[in-house]
Amino acid sequence: MQHFVSTLLAEVSGQGRRIIASAAIMFGAVLIGVLGLGFLAAGAYLWLVPHYGAMESALGLGAVLVVVAGIVAMAAGSKPKPPPQATVPPPRQTAPTPTAVNSLLQALQEKGQDNERLAVMAVSEAIKSASPLQLVVTGLVAGYVGGQMLKQVISKQVLAKPTAKRSS
Repeated sequence: MQHFVSTLLAEVSGQGRRIIASAAIMFGAVLIGVLGLGFLAAGAYLWLVPHYGAMESALGLGAVLVVVAGIVAMAAGSKPKPPPQATVPPPRQTAPTPTAVNSLLQALQEKGQDNERLAVMAVSEAIKSASPLQLVVTGLVAGYVGGQMLKQVISKQVLAKPTAKRSS
C-alpha cells in the first residue's frame, strides 16, 4: 500500500498532491465521524432500553436515523439555483419582534439574567430565519419529546400514590 501511494504521489504535481492529501484527511475525518455516530447510536440505545424496552428502543432509534438520513439525502440531492443575472437583491427587512418577546426580554434584563435574555433573543432570531418546514419539524419533535416526558412524570406519580385499603 505504501508503495502504491508513493508511486501515485511521484506522478502527480504539487496541486494534485495537496488534493490527494486533503482527500485522505477528509476520508479519515469521515471514518472517525461514522464511528462516533455508531457509538452515539449505541449509547442512545443503551440509555433507552431501561425506559422503553428493547424493541421500542430499537424501532424508535431506527426511525430517527432513517428520518435523519432522508433529510441529509434531500439536502444533498437538492440542486443549487443558478445565480441571478446582475440583479440587486432587495434589502432584507427584519420582522418586528413581538411585544410578548420584548416584554420578556425587559423582565429578564431587570432581573439581571443576561444569559437567559441572550437565549431568548437567539431563539427569536432563529425562528424568524427558519423556513415553515423547519418550524413544523421542530414543533413535531418538541411535541413528541414533551409528550414522552409528560408520560414519564404521570406514570411515576401514579406509581408513587399509595393505594387506599378498604376496611370492611
